[in-house]
Amino acid sequence: MNERFNNLPNERQLKIINGALDVFGKYEYKKATMEEIAKSAGISKSLLFHYFNSKKELFIDIYSHGIEVMQSELKEANLENETDFFDLMRKSIKKKLEVMKQYPSLTDFLIHAYYETHKDVVNEITEINASIKSETIFSYFNNIDLSKFRDDISLEMAINTILWISDGYLNNRKTTILNADDIYLEFSKYIDLYERLFYKGGE
Repeated sequence: MNERFNNLPNERQLKIINGALDVFGKYEYKKATMEEIAKSAGISKSLLFHYFNSKKELFIDIYSHGIEVMQSELKEANLENETDFFDLMRKSIKKKLEVMKQYPSLTDFLIHAYYETHKDVVNEITEINASIKSETIFSYFNNIDLSKFRDDISLEMAINTILWISDGYLNNRKTTILNADDIYLEFSKYIDLYERLFYKGGE
């Protein structure tokens, strides 16, 4: 966030952030307007432009902020201390869904923004997404017990498989109303399946 915005009282910052999350979470980048964001935040459009020079700046800043919030919540779960790959995935999913319950607009926005393809922001979003994946892998998978995997399965293969499934699963549901409990129950079935496939002695 820029200095003008950071100098605002926390309450005013939250109103603007939540207003942007609400609008960007409902619409794709092209259809979201600064006027509607300002209305949702309870401020004038001119004041919103005082804090952010453009819709693009606001969108990228809010996306980066949302990622930081999500990563902070995941760090509190101590995922880096987990040694079982699939328990790690279950805890990660559960924590993300807890955030979804607490910040429904944040999760909707992150899902929409992750797949945003508008030419004004696609390069920045792609760069941020690449950084997220890299940091997640290095932060959370260092202590995984590789001895549990079948000899012909690598950790990289397992990670890529689950990440691709996660991306595909959320992409398939990005235009639907997401229920955290239903998502956890359904996605856990995929985790259980791949645990049986990837681990020694799985059936």
